[in-house]
Amino acid sequence: LIFIRGIEANSKGDYDTAIESFNELNKYFPSRENYNNLGVAKTSKALELKTPDRASSKYPNKFTYPLTIDHESRLKHPIIYRNIIIEDSNTQMVLLLKSAQKDFNKAISLDVNYTKAYINLACVFDLLDNPNAAIGKIKELPKKEQELKSSMRILAIAYYHADMEEKAREIWKKLNISTVTSF
Repeated sequence: LIFIRGIEANSKGDYDTAIESFNELNKYFPSRENYNNLGVAKTSKALELKTPDRASSKYPNKFTYPLTIDHESRLKHPIIYRNIIIEDSNTQMVLLLKSAQKDFNKAISLDVNYTKAYINLACVFDLLDNPNAAIGKIKELPKKEQELKSSMRILAIAYYHADMEEKAREIWKKLNISTVTSF
């Protein structure tokens, strides 16, 4: 029930409840799914605080991060997230992203073949203004996993933010996301 509550809260944009749910689950049954979903909720909450840049405002289809919640869990059982009350939303965003980064790393440490956590971690790296780390995280995946749409999407976003626009355009073209000549 707590897992489902977290999934539903996340899908409704109630990230605080999702964070609380997955933190509670990790208290009793720390699992890759719970850490991944906790990281997704924190990253989604941080994205609400992010000031849109020119490119993402003008081309939202290209710059939608492929965060993936895991709807499957190996648990049947049920740390309350301590809200960080900070007036500076950018500082709060960075703290949430750093915390999500730890969660995704924990999910990967529990299962080194857990592709969703790699992709989600790449999103966090890009949001933390480290597109090269995002690119590197995707490059750690097996070639087959690098060809997933979500892997390719974050790779294109990271290439764009790393000033490698041509590589980004090539990927967006493969994904059938309309390209433009300039941003």
